[in-house]
Amino acid sequence: PHVFVQLRDPRAALWSNFHFERKMAAGAATARDLDALIEAFYVPAIAWIESWLKAAAALSGRVGVYFVEYQSVSTQPAAVCGAMLQLSGAERFIPELTAFIANSRGGAETAPNFRSGKSDEWRQHMPAALQERLWALTPPLVRERMRMEP
Repeated sequence: PHVFVQLRDPRAALWSNFHFERKMAAGAATARDLDALIEAFYVPAIAWIESWLKAAAALSGRVGVYFVEYQSVSTQPAAVCGAMLQLSGAERFIPELTAFIANSRGGAETAPNFRSGKSDEWRQHMPAALQERLWALTPPLVRERMRMEP
């Protein structure tokens, strides 16, 4: 059996979530809201990622646990999903998947998005003190496996 786990740099996910909530609330979020979001979102996200990394090690040789990067899925969905299907022995579905992705991408967004779409955009806008705080909250196992940089 195979398990595929999609991971995203949790700092980028936090920043994106913060701006999404702020946009949905018409700009009402404050710095205190960000502190609450760190406790409600970032800390559990880190624990979730760490639990999957530990599970993958514990299941090694019995279950294939594959980590898929969010950025790869965002920019190359057909290639990533095709590789997942091949690993799963379901490559016969790749043509249908490729057609589905091509037809569903029509250029229209399905939800509001504050981002310009640039990878690591959060680094340019997140205050340095917050970046340092999140780095300190992130265990070494997560930093190393996700190839995170401060």
